[in-house]
Amino acid sequence: MRFIKIVLFMSAVLVIGACAKKDDSSSSSSSSSSSSSSSTYTRSSTPSSMSVSVPTGVSASTIKTSSRTSADRSADAYASSGPCQNVSQTGESSIANNKVAVGCEKLASATELLGNSIMFGDVYLNMIDSLILSEKLSTSGTCKTSSIEFTSAMYESMKAMATQVGIDSSAYKDWTSKSGTDISFAYVYNTATDSDYTYQLDVATACDNITNSSGVSTYLWNSSSNIIAVGFEDTGRNIKGVFTYNPTDNRTTYRVTEQEQVTSQSGGTDNNTNNYTITMKNCNSTESSTTSGTCAVIKINLSITGKGVFPSGHANAGQSKTNAVVYYADGKSDDSGVYITGTFSDYTYALDNRSNIVDNHTWIYEGSWNKDGITYVKQNMDNGSFSTYPSSGSAPTAYSQSSYAASANTVTLNNSSPPFKAGSYVVVKDNSSNPNTAPETVIGAIECSALNYTSDAWGSSSSAKLWIWDPVDKQYESDDTEAVTMN
Repeated sequence: MRFIKIVLFMSAVLVIGACAKKDDSSSSSSSSSSSSSSSTYTRSSTPSSMSVSVPTGVSASTIKTSSRTSADRSADAYASSGPCQNVSQTGESSIANNKVAVGCEKLASATELLGNSIMFGDVYLNMIDSLILSEKLSTSGTCKTSSIEFTSAMYESMKAMATQVGIDSSAYKDWTSKSGTDISFAYVYNTATDSDYTYQLDVATACDNITNSSGVSTYLWNSSSNIIAVGFEDTGRNIKGVFTYNPTDNRTTYRVTEQEQVTSQSGGTDNNTNNYTITMKNCNSTESSTTSGTCAVIKINLSITGKGVFPSGHANAGQSKTNAVVYYADGKSDDSGVYITGTFSDYTYALDNRSNIVDNHTWIYEGSWNKDGITYVKQNMDNGSFSTYPSSGSAPTAYSQSSYAASANTVTLNNSSPPFKAGSYVVVKDNSSNPNTAPETVIGAIECSALNYTSDAWGSSSSAKLWIWDPVDKQYESDDTEAVTMN
């Protein structure tokens, strides 16, 4: 199981805090909902919810694959086993260059990361809420430390949240014995400087981390609309991102930059950069009329970047190269399965020059899967003829609709014609926002291949600024060569 920073931090503070069981007679700062071991904690001063309900058909607890359970992951395979690699329902034993399998695998992987971040974020909001209710907390720009009881009601909330976001019990099984212990952490709880929000909560292991913007989780929320944005970082694993939730339209967006160690072509190790942007919006009554159980429309933007060397026989033999994939999909999921349609582009540029594209291919695809495997694939490469599996297959009628409007807003490059500077971009609110130190300021993302780009946006701004991921320095760099429009 891949845990983001917030998981590692919560485990660490339990050790640092030298927690001990409280006596039954000791007072607690939690709400009265903690009186029953089967009751969940109910928040009244911090946002009551953090996420949409994730359909079973797309959840990480349903789609289990070897790449998320094995330490031996290679650069050229997403997984060697699991439902994403099982195409028997199409009548085939294998499907070459199966781009539907890529979406199946990466959507499950992103859902797992998102689920863990939300589940442990829920723990923090419960603890801060308990401090507010006990009148021990008021807004201040000063960093403070606190030790708060992790109650049985908070544990029940953790379990309930895991179910809601589609991760299994392995995510919280070690917390069964933590109920009744104290958790210590540093925080700043203050009014938000961002006018879109009312409050801001920064949480870390120590005040020095908050001062230095290192390993900090930042929570921003609007007390009227309960819209929430959370920026997080795992300094140990070099994972950084933001997730947002809008309860009015029941929409969650998740953007994360993840460094993933893989086996290189030379047999050594290298870090691939995975940039995920996933938006899920729970279906309205029209969208859910043909589905079963929980329903969500989905948008996926994914880029994968890795280093390498051109092989012998290639025109650029011996030169360093960067391999990149841009993956886009729209679709729909319910408790029975998933349908997606989109494009897959892979390209290579030489000597870290994003303008020097030497290889480029694009697939158009659509397909579906359920808990047992892939059920339908239709795809072509570089405008060639389509291959369909099974040959008479078609999109499941339960998921068919004219468009899949998962995104809250749109972001477009003002220079809308190629050639683009290939790469992975994020959009921040203004010139003062830095995605490397404040991921919560990211309000959109653009993934550019050599011939096209895909995008998603969950905020809007008249002064938005672009930053581009540098695969060599492995950080975002300000980009003034392109401009964007958001609405």
